[in-house]
Amino acid sequence: MPELQQTEINSEEVYPEISIKECLLEGWDMFKKHWMVIIGGSFLLVLLYSLLDKIPYIGILISMFLISPLTAGYTLLELNAGKDSNPSMKNILEGFDRFGLSLAYFWTIGLVLVICMIPIGIFMDITTIQPIDPNHFSIISILSDKNNLIFIGGFLVIFFLFAKYYLSIYILIDEPKRKLGELFKESKFLSVGYTLTLIKLFSISFSVLVLKSLIFEIIPLNFVTIITGLPETFNSIPSMFLSIIYISTSYIFSGYISLVFVRFYLKLKDIKQKPPFTVTHDPI
Repeated sequence: MPELQQTEINSEEVYPEISIKECLLEGWDMFKKHWMVIIGGSFLLVLLYSLLDKIPYIGILISMFLISPLTAGYTLLELNAGKDSNPSMKNILEGFDRFGLSLAYFWTIGLVLVICMIPIGIFMDITTIQPIDPNHFSIISILSDKNNLIFIGGFLVIFFLFAKYYLSIYILIDEPKRKLGELFKESKFLSVGYTLTLIKLFSISFSVLVLKSLIFEIIPLNFVTIITGLPETFNSIPSMFLSIIYISTSYIFSGYISLVFVRFYLKLKDIKQKPPFTVTHDPI
């Protein structure tokens, strides 16, 4: 795949607008076509991650080498679904075709995040950090903790600062012959003129997920608590039923949002492959 390079551009008119509404609608259309494989692939990954976590002693070590290619494989599945190009469960295993690059990519991302989170940790009171109680878990319980707010706020700041590199995961899948540094370079190039649009799309997607939590978790769970007088946990039968709905909708919404970003990436890539942008034919 030829490397894209930007020419000297002085006018903002060369950046055609990418309609977020179109991305949302097209993402939904693709999800409706391929929802079974999207949700099935996501469920399989969660299951595999959970099984690896249960392996004593060496589970974490094995995960360090398997999660990266498996995640790359699932991204391939998402990309194929977004292209309407016969996505299948075997795409997840095809992530191992990119084993070395995916490992280097995700380890680099992890290292950068750890380094960036160090300043955030300075402002957190580690003496008050409590483990998440699965029997009393909700968005409200997360947001009521000052440490969680600092962590989430810091993570969002980091995302906004590095948004221009977000598309590198799709380039890893779309152009597996590229080197690690080229993934980030190409993502930065693609984002030129569209970083704000990408941030808007992320903000809308985050708002959709929060709204989903309100509709399918927080409001129903508190309603059941008020009506039945049962404790606000997932141990009661009504709350367990609500938790099943919440988990199911989580798969649906996360799968849909992922296809929205795939559609955005494909539109952006198509724009940057046309004039006034130049394409070199130097081998990678």
